[in-house]
Amino acid sequence: MDPDREIESMRVDEAVDRLNRLSAERREAFNNRGVILDPAPQEEVTERVLKDFKDGDLAIRSRITSRLNRFAKDNLVGYAGEMAVLAVRRQSSVLVSEGLTALATEAGTGSDWRDSMVRLALLYHSAVKLGIDAQSAFEQAAALTVNDFAEAIRQFPLRPPEKLDLEVWGRKEVMTKDGFDYR
Repeated sequence: MDPDREIESMRVDEAVDRLNRLSAERREAFNNRGVILDPAPQEEVTERVLKDFKDGDLAIRSRITSRLNRFAKDNLVGYAGEMAVLAVRRQSSVLVSEGLTALATEAGTGSDWRDSMVRLALLYHSAVKLGIDAQSAFEQAAALTVNDFAEAIRQFPLRPPEKLDLEVWGRKEVMTKDGFDYR
C-alpha cells in the first residue's frame, strides 16, 4: 500500500473507531444510568465519517461500513431520521442528502434493517415536500452503498404511491413546539 493511502486509511479508521466508542458510550450511559450525554462530539465525528464515506473510493467506503459497530450503525439510522426532519424545518435539500448518505454508510446493517427502511420513507417524504428530485437523490446515495442495500435505496422512490404513504410506514407529519416533525 502506498504511504498516502495508508495514512488516509489510518485517519478513516480513527474516525470510525471514535464514532464506535462515542456511540457505545452514549447508549450505555442512557441504558444503564438514564443519562443523556452531550450529542455534540458524536455529531461532529458522525459528520466526519460521512464526509470520508462520500469522498472515499469503494475500498474506503467498504472499510468504513465494515468497521462500524452496532451502536454506530444505529446512530447513523437515527441521524438519517433527524436529517429528514431538519431538512423540512430548514428547507434544505443538503440535509436530505446527508440523511441518505448516513443510510448508505450503514448499508442496512444496523440492529434492524426495517428501521433503515422507515428512514428511507421519511427522507423520501421530506424530498417530495421540498420539491427535490427524489429519484436522483436516492440514486446518488445508492451509488455510494457498498452492498445490496444499494438496490433498496435505488428502488425506494419507484414504489407505487400507496407504498410510499407515511401511514404505511407507521408515521405521520406533526407540528410541535419546535416545528415540523414525524411521529
